[in-house]
Amino acid sequence: MAAFRTDRGKHTLRVPAEPFVQNRKRLAERLRTTNKVPAESYVLLQGGESETRHCSDHEPIFRQESYFHWAFGVEDPDFYGAIEVDTGRGILFPPKLPDAYAVWMGKLLETKDFQLRYGVDEAYWSEDLAKVLKEKKASLLLTLRGLNTDRGNYSREPAFDGISEFIVDNAILHPEISECIFNHYCQFNGGIRLLAYTCICGSGDNGSVLHYGHAGAPNAKKVMDGDMCLLDMGGESDITCSDPANGKFTQKQRGDYETVYKSSRAVMAALKPGVSWVDMHLLADRVHLGELKKLGLVKGDVEEMMKVRSDFLKV
Repeated sequence: MAAFRTDRGKHTLRVPAEPFVQNRKRLAERLRTTNKVPAESYVLLQGGESETRHCSDHEPIFRQESYFHWAFGVEDPDFYGAIEVDTGRGILFPPKLPDAYAVWMGKLLETKDFQLRYGVDEAYWSEDLAKVLKEKKASLLLTLRGLNTDRGNYSREPAFDGISEFIVDNAILHPEISECIFNHYCQFNGGIRLLAYTCICGSGDNGSVLHYGHAGAPNAKKVMDGDMCLLDMGGESDITCSDPANGKFTQKQRGDYETVYKSSRAVMAALKPGVSWVDMHLLADRVHLGELKKLGLVKGDVEEMMKVRSDFLKV
């Protein structure tokens, strides 16, 4: 199968989608041997959810819920997944993110992209979960509820709008899937235990993605000769530095770098107790636009551009 689930660069382990396809088929075969599961039944699992650190917008490194990972190999948060027991076919339901998220997360994937990426048979937005299951005439939803006897914690069952319209069984699945879980691949996330936030190490176009390094784009691009590298990281605060990978700025890279540098110096010169953070942000925007105009990257009156915040557009 062409699609690969794990890829952190050519030197890292690549795990193809096929093991997860086989996991789903073996689980479905196992369930079909019981006399408790009627035709047109579906296993329904919910993956781990995205979180932020307390009241900040920092997202800790995401680790997928183990059963969901075993069944689908999905590394992204906020997914649902279904397995058609009659056939073993896999269906993913990724979250549909607002278009504005592209500023923070880079290019947003479509359902067909997730289908190819994770080697499933179908993919729909999670907001359409109930609709799709109705169209498939799901006779029974098998959800996972099992006890961790060491801690007394139960695995969390899926929850979604419209689940009350289906017949749900939470007792059959756990003893069946637990016999397969030893095949689950555990992914080790190493490094310093506590940083200010997940390191953002973008090169090339990824330097424009504000939260590059999230689960869907985990610092995976190879740094190429001529790339600008943006290293947004820090032990206790945000310290961002940008440098050309080969040590030499091109003329365009130098212009972009000096634009940001001048806005930074302007803000530092204006900063004092009592000033508004918003005013400092707008000052930086104004300097950006003025410098971009000098470089010929934008045209028009800076103040008019400020009114429509055209500095947020890709130029």
